[in-house]
Amino acid sequence: MHLNVVCYKLIFLILLGYVFEQTASAEFLSANQEGSESANQLFSKPLPDELDVANKKWSGQAEVGFFATKGNNSSSNTTISITSSYNQRFLKHTLKGEIYVASSQGKKASESFSLDYKLDYFINKDKYIFNLSSYNRDKFSNISSRIADIVGYGSNLIKNKTHTLNSEYGLGIRQTKYIDKIKNSKEPAGYFALHYTRQLTKNTTLKEDFSILTGKDNTFTELKTALDVEMTEKLSLSVKYTLNHNKKTQIGFKKVGMIMSINLVGEY
Repeated sequence: MHLNVVCYKLIFLILLGYVFEQTASAEFLSANQEGSESANQLFSKPLPDELDVANKKWSGQAEVGFFATKGNNSSSNTTISITSSYNQRFLKHTLKGEIYVASSQGKKASESFSLDYKLDYFINKDKYIFNLSSYNRDKFSNISSRIADIVGYGSNLIKNKTHTLNSEYGLGIRQTKYIDKIKNSKEPAGYFALHYTRQLTKNTTLKEDFSILTGKDNTFTELKTALDVEMTEKLSLSVKYTLNHNKKTQIGFKKVGMIMSINLVGEY
């Protein structure tokens, strides 16, 4: 049921973005020429180059990572991640899905699935309002489903050829449904995130993503570090390290999780 709610909301937000775009380009905002000119001025403010209506298109990347060991101890882990974004006038849609599976001695040791949708409405090229909807399932952490819906404000603090730094703040609701017979949770939540990139060389980029989603029942903190090496125009090799921490967990479950992977990244 939770997943159905997320799907319905994604469809609603995409349609909302379409309405925004049509409203921005149409002249039906006024019944006369003077009104049309005023509307054109209203919707003709400067935009970031990547959000210009002339450059509207889908783009994104797909990642696949696999690591295995054989011998006295056999283990393997697989990661698959797909990120897609679509630019409209004033708007940017981003959809990301990620699957992680790990096994040890032939038995599944970890399995998680996440789906995020983010809608950004740009006030100007450096400031925007966003809505983030996320779904997560991790049965090895006793989570049947965890849904968060956040509305917030983001800004580009640094943006040049070498460095970019972006911050986001938000408030919303988080709902958690547990696999075991534990009382489900629904609580207000606060969100904070920092996104940093540094161009180390012409074809090497360092990325850092730090986020906190906090509420009364739990505070989830995550740090993702990635080193991307571009091999061709559309193909890269990425080494990633993810560290996450839950302030509160059920008995028998660990608070800290770590994932390291080597991924092949293709852009489209």
